[in-house]
Amino acid sequence: MNLTTLEYFVQVATEGSLTKAADKLFISQPTLSRHMKNLEAELNTQLFVRQSHSLKLTENGITFLKATTKVIQDVDALKHFFDQHQKASNPTHYLNVGYLENFRLEKMYAVLDQISHENNIQFSLFPDTPTNLSKGLSSGKNDLIYSLRPYTTDNVLFKSTDFLENHLQIALPINHPLATKPQLSFSDLKNETFILLDRDKSPIIVDNVLSQGIKNGYNLKANHYVKNLS
Repeated sequence: MNLTTLEYFVQVATEGSLTKAADKLFISQPTLSRHMKNLEAELNTQLFVRQSHSLKLTENGITFLKATTKVIQDVDALKHFFDQHQKASNPTHYLNVGYLENFRLEKMYAVLDQISHENNIQFSLFPDTPTNLSKGLSSGKNDLIYSLRPYTTDNVLFKSTDFLENHLQIALPINHPLATKPQLSFSDLKNETFILLDRDKSPIIVDNVLSQGIKNGYNLKANHYVKNLS
């Protein structure tokens, strides 16, 4: 294990892509891939879940990323250990950001890019459910999360601010009789059968949907539950 490989690992983890990381590091993708596989073999653990067009850190990968970034920062400080005139005044900071699956990413990326350029910060991004995002913030796995307000306001350890206004939306087949209406109320949906998100993925939202049906005088019917919104 050497410092170069660790720096490569941080770049891959930050970009979430071998292709993007290789472009920024000015090395070939096969070379970078070999470094990552050798690192996993040396550590005897899997650091990445390899998907078709991206890489996602495993739990061990997230833990190792935190330790690795600290090593890189310490080494950077050592480079200026005896320099009395030019200290490492602006070291790179690495933060883990959790966000909701199917979140509107454009504004989030724009804000993070601006923060990154102004403060010399690199972000690693991890999609997850609202419940897991809050757990990750409490445990230190996440440094910042984009989640739903009900999952953060009850925790005195969290400081939160509004980022986007979220509206409940419904998806209908294009030929559905209600699809031509510009706006729907829950009373319009009394006779419909729903596909809902599993309650353990977002209990507050699912309970809110069910309660809206009850407020309108009916029990909402669902014949299928899914693990993610995609």
